[in-house]
Amino acid sequence: MEEIEIREEGGSQFTVRALIKEIKNSFLLIVAITLLCTAIGGVFGKFFVKTTYVSKASLMVSSTDQDGGNITQSKELATTMKAFLDSTNKIIFQQVETDYNSEHHEGKITAKELESSLGISVNTVMMDLTLTTTNKDAKQILQKVIENMIAAVNENKDGEYTYEEFAGKLKITSPASDAESDAGSKVFKYMAIFFILGAFGSLLFVLLKILLNDTYSDKDLFEADLGIEVLSMIEAVSPAKNKNKEAN
Repeated sequence: MEEIEIREEGGSQFTVRALIKEIKNSFLLIVAITLLCTAIGGVFGKFFVKTTYVSKASLMVSSTDQDGGNITQSKELATTMKAFLDSTNKIIFQQVETDYNSEHHEGKITAKELESSLGISVNTVMMDLTLTTTNKDAKQILQKVIENMIAAVNENKDGEYTYEEFAGKLKITSPASDAESDAGSKVFKYMAIFFILGAFGSLLFVLLKILLNDTYSDKDLFEADLGIEVLSMIEAVSPAKNKNKEAN
């Protein structure tokens, strides 16, 4: 026997109990929406999100021509040398752009793109460089950055160093590493993101469905809310009429 929905004017029938019941009733729909979103996330991550390549390198700054030197002075020099790759000093980036693009007819880079892709951190006397780019030649590009930076520091004109205080004090401790890509991890990353969005979206749909509902379709919920005991249930009118027609 089906239950007639009892309408309450103005207001929804939201309770934790109603929410749990609706989640159970809509469980297959929630699972279907979540799995569909997860699959879409996987396709999106694989075919529509560019693969990112990361290459790293380390340079050491020594205040003397010999390894060691005064650590305090070296630290200060490292911080100062960082300015060679600062956004206000585009000479090295422009030179790398020229050098790389002259050797490659495809996948060209720009100084502005390179500037935003390069991360620099100073740790005592060490300068750590990290290049994050969608260009698969990340290692080669970072190596050119290092070469041009050292060339700028050691610039020599007419037998004299342009930057006497920096010349010969920058050394490579770790050259540009082989580029590591996120080709595999990005798919799972977007699958996880879309999984969360799908689950949250389907649960939000269930919640809105309850909030917008102003009827009682459950005897127990009706009794719990209004404190009125339901003595009998009346069969739904439409199905009853259909049964009578079939019987005749």
